[in-house]
Amino acid sequence: MAIPYEERGWDPSAEGWNRAKPKPKPTVNSDDVDLAASMETAQPIQTPISTLDERIASEIVNPTEQKIKGVGIGLTRSSKWSQHFDKAEKQNNLPKGSLLSIAAIESMGDPMAGSSAGARGLMQFMPSIARSMDMRVDDQIDERTDPVKSIYAAGKFFGDLVKKSDGNINEALMKYNWGWGNVSKWKSNPESTMPMETRQYLGRWSAAMKLQEESAKGQSSPAR
Repeated sequence: MAIPYEERGWDPSAEGWNRAKPKPKPTVNSDDVDLAASMETAQPIQTPISTLDERIASEIVNPTEQKIKGVGIGLTRSSKWSQHFDKAEKQNNLPKGSLLSIAAIESMGDPMAGSSAGARGLMQFMPSIARSMDMRVDDQIDERTDPVKSIYAAGKFFGDLVKKSDGNINEALMKYNWGWGNVSKWKSNPESTMPMETRQYLGRWSAAMKLQEESAKGQSSPAR
């Protein structure tokens, strides 16, 4: 097969049919090669939807006025053990009023309260959690109904949740209400959402803290 002169490297127009000078190859900058290679292998940049705090805040459901009144009643009923709440909070480096707020929304301040899921007492411990906090739960005795023991056990339990949540109170509250495993699954899946109960739980807890703050300000204000 005849091969064109140009492909042989000969220039038929040149005198004596001299070999044509090969065309110089374009120079390639090593930086350009590295850049091109990185562009081929680079993964698309994904911008985080939000931080954990922002994601939690976006799902919180604020309570209605009626629910806030119920939270206030729970705070009033639970406040009879306020000295124990204060002590348990200090022992476990918890925000003031945090445990009292949990009691207000968990049991409305009723040490004998129970749930269909099996939680019981002022702080609504499940049997397994109570036993892990050295509380006796059997056919003869159920120490979950002892408000003082429940308060100190809750201080230890919630304090541990806060530590293992890197100080994030809302995340610890989610674990207290919804369970550690469920929260872990929720965190690993940006498309998932909390159950409505937990979303409302966070809103009611915040309302309880705000009510306590407003009450403290009112008590400290000088009389006119």
